[in-house]
Formats: sequence, C-alpha cells, structure tokens
Amino acid sequence: KSLDGRYLKSYLGTYYEFETDEDPAPKVLAFEPVNGATQVSRNGPFIIYFDRSIEPESLYENTELEVVSVDSGLSITLTGSSIRTFFSVIWKNENTELRLVPNRTLSPRTAYQIRIKKCSFKSSSGKAISGLENFWTQFTTGGM
Repeated sequence: KSLDGRYLKSYLGTYYEFETDEDPAPKVLAFEPVNGATQVSRNGPFIIYFDRSIEPESLYENTELEVVSVDSGLSITLTGSSIRTFFSVIWKNENTELRLVPNRTLSPRTAYQIRIKKCSFKSSSGKAISGLENFWTQFTTGGM
C-alpha cells in the first residue's frame, strides 16, 4: 500500500537487465563552415568536431574527400596521402577537432563543396564512426 492507503500495482515479472555501451561509436558534433555559409576565408580552416578523441591516422585509411568548385564544375578526389598534399592536417583538443587547411588559397567569391565520399574514422579506442559517408557541405569564399 502507498502512504495514503492505495494499493500499488504488482510489477512482478517486469524486471529487465541491460548493459550500456561504455565506449559508444564516435559522432560528429558540427562542421565549419556550415552549409550555405558565405564570405568563408579562402585559407580555411575547414573543421570537423567529434564527440570523442579520434585516431589521427584513421583519416588516411579508406577515406575519400571530394573538393568541387561548383562554379566551374571541376573536382578533385583525395585519398590517403593526397589528403596531405591538398590540406595541412591539424588535430586539436585531444584529437576531437580536425582542421583541414588548404595548402593553396581558394579562389575568391567561388562556391565550393566538400564531400566525404567514404571514411573510416575511428575513436582512439578503435570504435568506427558510421553515417558520415556522402556527407557534404557547400560554401562560398569571400573576396580578395
């Protein structure tokens, strides 16, 4: 009975056991620049924020980044070491922030799209990220 005299429902047989994952797969929290941004710096950086520490070398394993000049239609697909050729790669905040800085200044007042065609980012504990394939963001650079 409850304190006020009501009979309580029997919860016999409604017992469940479960375990939570102490180390869930990493997730992307945000991207910069956001989709549709204008006046974006021609020198970047382009940033991906993760919810947990990422193994830096996983960027180069089975990753395809496509950079498209929307105005001209020209594109380049980067994999493995060619990512290092096109971008300076900087990891910050205990590897939760990936900064990609173009090694060549982008054209002024130009629409670009960066697309992650496939990737195999892994947390520092080895958990693989999912759902990031075919993600893209489009932005327009500022003037000179």
